[in-house]
Amino acid sequence: MKNSQRPADYSARVGNEGRSQTRPSAREQRPPKTLTRLVARRSWFEIENLLSSSSIDWMNIDEKGLITDESILQFALRYSAPLRIVKLLALRYPRCLTRPDSTGKYSCQVASKYGASPNVMYFLVCKNKYAAAIQDPLGKCPIHYVAEFYACNNESETDVAVKEDMLQVVRILRDAAPQSFYLEDDEGCNAIEHAIFNNVDIKIIRTKQPAARDDWRALKASGHGKRHEELAQDIERSASEARMNVRQDHTSDSSDNQFKSFVAKSAT
Repeated sequence: MKNSQRPADYSARVGNEGRSQTRPSAREQRPPKTLTRLVARRSWFEIENLLSSSSIDWMNIDEKGLITDESILQFALRYSAPLRIVKLLALRYPRCLTRPDSTGKYSCQVASKYGASPNVMYFLVCKNKYAAAIQDPLGKCPIHYVAEFYACNNESETDVAVKEDMLQVVRILRDAAPQSFYLEDDEGCNAIEHAIFNNVDIKIIRTKQPAARDDWRALKASGHGKRHEELAQDIERSASEARMNVRQDHTSDSSDNQFKSFVAKSAT
């Protein structure tokens, strides 16, 4: 009688007598499609199609619920979402424009930290100008994040393009929230000091300095001899008002045309 040898793992593959084992299908193994997964993969074309149709209605934003309808825009800005995606997300999830994410940052702050393009920044400021002056739990306004992180996170192809983008963003924030340029964060630094510490181009630093100096003089002149401490309290009150107003201000706009006009004016 011939001896038949079976592989050592035979029983493991076959299973118990009379019971068949089935492998999970590819569909069962594949994680569910969520908006955050698409963002993390930077599947901008697919996201654009979903946000432009009713298909988005049945899709979860985030499987674990950590990212919500108040923070999906901020999440996308961390991945350098292009303007068309930012617009669609803001339209679909407008609460993102007036609510902070789980780290306490508004969309303008996230965009500033992660090197968003000037047209994205201009769109966000147009949608809610008060967010440009708000401080997060670390005491940082958008301009602080520009000074610290913009240059290393901006995805422009050349250093010249990065500096030009940064210069445009500084001008946008200077026009929207000049008082934020001399607000100190929890480290005791204002935006100009952060720019110097991070070796930001001198041309950009000089763009910041006149805003801080001129607005401080204007505040002092309007204060009729107020002391430094009183002026500082006025600035803090202004920041507090921005925090109150940020949830209320929605500016319907033609942002593209406004941005082109802004760039043309800045170039002259």
